[in-house]
Amino acid sequence: MGENVFVHGGTGGVGSCVIQMARAVGARVFATAGSDEKLKVCKQLGATAVANYKSGELGAAIKKFGPIDVWWETIREPNFELALEHFEHARAAYRDGRPRSRPPLPVGPFYTRDLTMYGFAMFNAPPEEQRKMRR
Repeated sequence: MGENVFVHGGTGGVGSCVIQMARAVGARVFATAGSDEKLKVCKQLGATAVANYKSGELGAAIKKFGPIDVWWETIREPNFELALEHFEHARAAYRDGRPRSRPPLPVGPFYTRDLTMYGFAMFNAPPEEQRKMRR
């Protein structure tokens, strides 16, 4: 594969799986987490580089890592502006569309930089139905 994959939230169920799958196909992985302990977990899962997304230095760390080919967003409040600063001709995946607030989607760069965005829903079923599935 040889691509650079960014996983925002690398220790959750989806993020940890994405790190491992990306590494299995030969990608370099930059993962984020909110604590030093979780950053260690990201490294153990195979992340090439890590950064604490609460540090305020995430943008600089991403630039140091290199261009991003795939941006995999698992945190509840996506930061589209941050993502768009760091890739061209890339693909992005975002978690289910029920954020606490509705951030604006800056569509201009999608046209001018040949970007693609994919959405995914981790849980389409209502909570009651999910509980039944666990039994």
